[in-house]
Amino acid sequence: PRRIYEIQTPDLGSLFHSVLEKFTETMTARGLTWQTISQEEAAEITEAAIDELAPGMGNRVLLSTAAYAYLIQRIKRVTRRAVLVLKKQMEHGKFETVGCEVGFGSQDGDLPPIEITMPGGRKMVLNGKIDRVDAYRAEGNSYVKIIDYKSGRKEFSLPDIYYGLQLQLLLYMDAFLKTGRVITQGEPQVAGVFYFRVMDPVIKASDLKGRAPEEALFQQFSMSGLVCDDQEVLKALDEVFESPEGKTGSQIMNVGMSKDGKITGAAVSRQRYDRLMTYARDKAGEIGAKIADGDVSIRPVLHKGASPCDYCEYACVCRFDPGMGNEKRRLPKLTSAEVWNKVLPQEEGQF
Repeated sequence: PRRIYEIQTPDLGSLFHSVLEKFTETMTARGLTWQTISQEEAAEITEAAIDELAPGMGNRVLLSTAAYAYLIQRIKRVTRRAVLVLKKQMEHGKFETVGCEVGFGSQDGDLPPIEITMPGGRKMVLNGKIDRVDAYRAEGNSYVKIIDYKSGRKEFSLPDIYYGLQLQLLLYMDAFLKTGRVITQGEPQVAGVFYFRVMDPVIKASDLKGRAPEEALFQQFSMSGLVCDDQEVLKALDEVFESPEGKTGSQIMNVGMSKDGKITGAAVSRQRYDRLMTYARDKAGEIGAKIADGDVSIRPVLHKGASPCDYCEYACVCRFDPGMGNEKRRLPKLTSAEVWNKVLPQEEGQF
């Protein structure tokens, strides 16, 4: 479709990605890490990156009006806060960033393309980029954490994975574990995958609950994802799990610990994690086979009250029309427990 001379949400998402990539590159070039860079230098690098990258967006549209000039200032504020939150999250653990915009396939890819076997033995080859890869090295292993930056709301969802709507992060992790040793310089082991939302949160007085505003604001950025429940991994992800006893919860991810030491939230055993990555790979193969077989049926999904049709630019080509007998697929609601019952073989139910 014809591009309109304006800034849309996906454009802002691309800018946030580019700025965070530029920030990490500059920080690394200066010999700094998330833990050692000062807040002042982090803010300076962030602003310089935006000043460099923003004019190149959409034929300099961000320089065209006073309203867009104000938007640039808002982008700076949002990105500065996101960078400081990312810095504080990294200070909570022992992981170090080892890659930014790590590419699979293509001419400038850091790693080989992702190869998936489809039903019938055909191969599907995928290219892509991981926004950020962090690693924690211990005893010859490199525990890997993958982060995907999002400008919109995105929650890690087991039902969405089951239905094939959210496979990207698990496919990236699965592929990185097989080929990422050249980057981690140790045998890659899964630590977790996360969505980090770049946003401008507002907190209410009721959200404080006796805490300082900055602390409440920091918790708004808690990442949604899935981690391996290995104790070594959890302690490296967040120092809060170093405590030998007592109920605790992480402020940087959706994982906690009960008084009796049981891990709660989005944490699973390594066996379950491996099984879920295998399921994601098989599901991607099934989807690829349908594409290869020429399945172009008009059956968009209606899930959680939303559909791809809500933002698709090709409605005039697709011609989806309920009046002509077209129907959206309504997916049954599933709990996480129900997903595991479907994904795990019966004999693995104890994992």
